[in-house]
Amino acid sequence: MEREINNVVIYLRKSRGDDMTVLDNHKLELVEYANKNGWKYNVFEEVVSGERLANRPKMQKVLDLIEQGLYDGILVMDIDRLTRGNMRELGEIIEVINYANIPIITPTKTYDVSDIGENALLGIKGTFSHMELKKIIERLINGKKAGAKKGNWTNGTPPYPYEYIKKVSIDAKGKEQIWGKLVVNEEKRKVYESIKDMYLSGTHGFEAISFYLNNQNISSPNSKLWSSNTVQRILLHELHMGIVTYGKNEWRKDREGRKKVIKQRDKSEWSTGVGEHEKLKTEDEHKKILEIMNRNQKIPRKSRKGTFALSGLVYCKKCGKRMRIVIGKEDKRGYRAKYLQCTYKDPYGNKCVQRGVKLSEELFDVLYSNVINNYLIDDKLTEMEKSSKEIDVNKVLLIQKKNYLSKNEKKLERIMEAYEKGVYTLEQFLNRKEPVEKDIEKLKNEVINLEEEIGKIRILNTDELEDRIKYFKNNWNKATTPKEQNDLLKAIVNKIYYNRQDDEVDLEIIYL
Repeated sequence: MEREINNVVIYLRKSRGDDMTVLDNHKLELVEYANKNGWKYNVFEEVVSGERLANRPKMQKVLDLIEQGLYDGILVMDIDRLTRGNMRELGEIIEVINYANIPIITPTKTYDVSDIGENALLGIKGTFSHMELKKIIERLINGKKAGAKKGNWTNGTPPYPYEYIKKVSIDAKGKEQIWGKLVVNEEKRKVYESIKDMYLSGTHGFEAISFYLNNQNISSPNSKLWSSNTVQRILLHELHMGIVTYGKNEWRKDREGRKKVIKQRDKSEWSTGVGEHEKLKTEDEHKKILEIMNRNQKIPRKSRKGTFALSGLVYCKKCGKRMRIVIGKEDKRGYRAKYLQCTYKDPYGNKCVQRGVKLSEELFDVLYSNVINNYLIDDKLTEMEKSSKEIDVNKVLLIQKKNYLSKNEKKLERIMEAYEKGVYTLEQFLNRKEPVEKDIEKLKNEVINLEEEIGKIRILNTDELEDRIKYFKNNWNKATTPKEQNDLLKAIVNKIYYNRQDDEVDLEIIYL
């Protein structure tokens, strides 16, 4: 690579296990190296130890600037400071550097990424760097497992009301030692004791406790409003009775580097020990919590057998939440009436003011009448015609945008090919490339938005809807089960908005 170097970007990354003095020493060495060569430079420091490119905003910024042709080289301490991620991400970094036609410079060697041999060498070094990272992570995990078996907390932020206090000391050999312990936050202790006492008394469930805490303006562990799930997790956590566990769940990272639980591992794979931290509940209290929870356990709605005619279709006009079918108490004849109710409560326990209604023949008569007649209302017909036309217009626009996008992508390819053949100088290339790239980005966003808009408008045309209404009319009274009625409704109805004023019930039908 024959290229005069005048301006470089210095990239520094704190690696796993480094302290800040390592980063400072690297910075001094690289700045001194740039000054010795008479180069201008800009410094970007990344104080993260993530292996994913998505988790390194400074590196992404560096790549953007390199791609714009602002530097003649990238100066790093070693190749492993560029990435310890997978080969795909190393390839992405090298691709940008190769596109900009600049070298990777280290104090010991300069790499020409356009050279096949040196590119292969970079791949080998990247592979070994990634393997080294995996070994470091494996040692870290093994250390956490061993720590958990000894009763040490190794899982990051501990459960409420504990806090993890980390301290740094220097041993006799002058080596830095980091250690920590769990302590109870005294203010949060009072809240935890209240939570535990309320639940053990049997007078408050998870939801009622969360309402109480929110009304008392008590901050939750994440400084947001309390929820029943948050209360449940705290009450069930075994750390409060001294048990430390590591490796309970198996995690995976998605493409953006976000961790997600895949499954809970078998108990034999967990690393468990008893800690020396202060215990906040006894084994008997924990057993009683489990007993109360099992006794109060509600059957999940998805697991309940049977479907009602209005299941999943009715929404409250006042709060917008989906309404529920509630079965009433058994009367003297052994009959249990069914009611349509809005059961929504806000985080403070305030119920929606919407009044429910008994699922009676009269209500179903109103529903039937609305379904077969509402679509004939002029406003509804106008709305359907408008939506149908909107879809047609958007489809035509989508085809046009995709054609423009294809033409611009081909145009960009021609510009890049011309630059590679020496037709353009770097300045001419950048001037021609930038507006085309902006057009491509704009068109891609417009295509995505149009596709989303078309997807949002799920509406039958008038003739199709009329055919389905006829089918509905012919079969509604023939349906022998609530499920058959529900299937008939879902064939033409998207939502039903319910509203009640005094004794008058209004059902607004939103068709597919």
